[in-house]
Amino acid sequence: VEDRTSGQFTLVCESNPYEETRDDYMLVKAAGKEIRINITQEAKSSPSAEINSVNIEHNTFRDGWKGMIVHVDLSVSGLMGRKCYAVANIYNAVNHFALITPQGGALEPYAIGNVNHEHGHFDDLEIFIPYAAIILSSGGSNTFYLNVSIYDDERNELDKSDNLSFYSM
Repeated sequence: VEDRTSGQFTLVCESNPYEETRDDYMLVKAAGKEIRINITQEAKSSPSAEINSVNIEHNTFRDGWKGMIVHVDLSVSGLMGRKCYAVANIYNAVNHFALITPQGGALEPYAIGNVNHEHGHFDDLEIFIPYAAIILSSGGSNTFYLNVSIYDDERNELDKSDNLSFYSM
């Protein structure tokens, strides 16, 4: 309740964070009278995500490959029963996408989170990137920039991290 005076008040409700409409009511009693105020809030319109942190762990091994693990801490909402994807992108010093598969195609390393609650938190989605997949820039610079994008299962981008810089090993 805000802006309450002797003759009126303003009722302010938090936004509905759920994918279903919700209903409730409020009883107001004053001067011997009771009035019921019905409240209906429409469902949340779209899912959301927030990246809390991104960290890089260098010189790790997986399946015989040396590389780095990108650790992503994120919170999601409105994705219950769905999946979210954390996708790592690496760019070289001249801002060109710098990841390839051993066959020469574009590499898009990602991690999948299965969302089992209306509001979810993943404290450590891991994305492994082999060093062999990182392309050096033509100037010989070994500076790279990494960002992580969070997508829902319909490929809608929900959040994107700031760039982290690192040097090739």
